[in-house]
Amino acid sequence: MHKFYISILLSFIFISSVLSQENNATALIKGYEEAYNRANTKQEIKAAQKYLLKAFEYDPDSKKILVYLITSYEYIEEYEQALKWIEIMKKTNHDLDKYDISPIEFLCKEKVREKRLLASRSTSTQVTTNFNFSLKSRYSYNREAEIFDRLPNRLEYALENESSKITENLDEFFNKPAYVNFPFIVYSLDEHEAIEHYQKGIKDFYSFFRRSIIDEDPENFIVVIVGESPDKLVDLTNEIYDNIGFQKYAPFLGFFNPQDNLIIATGGQVGYGTLLHEMMHALLYSPKQSSLPIWKDEGFASLYERSQWEGSFLRPLPNWRLDHYPGTGLTELIALIDSGEPSISDVRMLLLFLENKQLLKDFYDKTKTITVKEYVTNKNISSAEYDQFTSQTLQDYKAELLMNDRFRPKNEREIKFFQTVLSTTINQNLDIDGKWGSQSKKALLEFQKKYNLDVDGKIGPNTKKRMNHVYFETLLKDQ
Repeated sequence: MHKFYISILLSFIFISSVLSQENNATALIKGYEEAYNRANTKQEIKAAQKYLLKAFEYDPDSKKILVYLITSYEYIEEYEQALKWIEIMKKTNHDLDKYDISPIEFLCKEKVREKRLLASRSTSTQVTTNFNFSLKSRYSYNREAEIFDRLPNRLEYALENESSKITENLDEFFNKPAYVNFPFIVYSLDEHEAIEHYQKGIKDFYSFFRRSIIDEDPENFIVVIVGESPDKLVDLTNEIYDNIGFQKYAPFLGFFNPQDNLIIATGGQVGYGTLLHEMMHALLYSPKQSSLPIWKDEGFASLYERSQWEGSFLRPLPNWRLDHYPGTGLTELIALIDSGEPSISDVRMLLLFLENKQLLKDFYDKTKTITVKEYVTNKNISSAEYDQFTSQTLQDYKAELLMNDRFRPKNEREIKFFQTVLSTTINQNLDIDGKWGSQSKKALLEFQKKYNLDVDGKIGPNTKKRMNHVYFETLLKDQ
């Protein structure tokens, strides 16, 4: 009997301890959520994570704690930490697909890989191949040598000059004919005809690049596959290169594979900026010449992502890369270029400056044989002149953001995500169709009002942060 009472007492103590730990974890999660809601900077979100780390000590099996840790580390761009918590979540046998963590895992792995590639290039600016996977916002990955071991020649006769040899099999593969106009063989992966994509996204741009930057036509045909849906392009890529295993998570997709002289890129209603980026890679590439330094290849490829025709002249414009512009001075930028570590936003700003001085072609040609420092010295370009240009460009860009509907979602995948959140929280009857119309905007205004955000109908950083939080709260509501 004595042992029986001791057993009951021990059980009571154990249960009380468990309940106490669960209560502590719940209180800490609440503390994190309150701190997260108040946070306006990455530093403040990092400070809020202390609640989660302590809560994890009390309740290491909590799905909510793990999901919050993963998504918050991804948000503040500490990708190694996010991957660490993803592995912990896997070991606890939680259903990752249910919580849609796989896209975040893929992004984090690519950012870590990009970081390591940049570190490995610290002693050299040369790269032998380029495979660019372009995404909206801050995500842009440059994968080189290792992935090309897995990208063999898959398009028969891809490097032949006779278009019929290339199109013979591809016409059957796509079940529609190509539009052929040297040096391009164009296929459409949507309801638009290939000639429409050629006329809107290739013809005039190629003519401009050819007369203003590129010295001569490519030696071989370039196969271009264009479509509005990144999902369909990912499926096609996985069909052609079945050992790559691309995942569907990006609002824009674009790559150039020199092994097959192949461009696959989004285009159409989503715009042709990604296609122009990859077209420039293809035009700059020459198997008979040494590869461009990666800063030069990526800089020129990025230059016309956003551009505007002024008569027969294509004017490159400031774009989203200025959102992450570090403001590097001219002397420091030259040093970074020499070390092979400049940011694309820095290089693009330099090219905008040179284009404004009508020196872009001259710069492209002469820096094949002299350094950037020598070029700047020869042209008597001063740091003060460069600083004045960058300051004015940033000022104009910020003014443009205020004038335009900068935060209106334009991509189908993004819109569907936002509509999913809005249908869950505001209007259950809202169509999740990927089209941002009056009903979606009305629901967004109500969402902003409900969560005490600026009611401006724009999906800015604070609204995005709140939507992400609400989305994961919805996923975890069954806990």
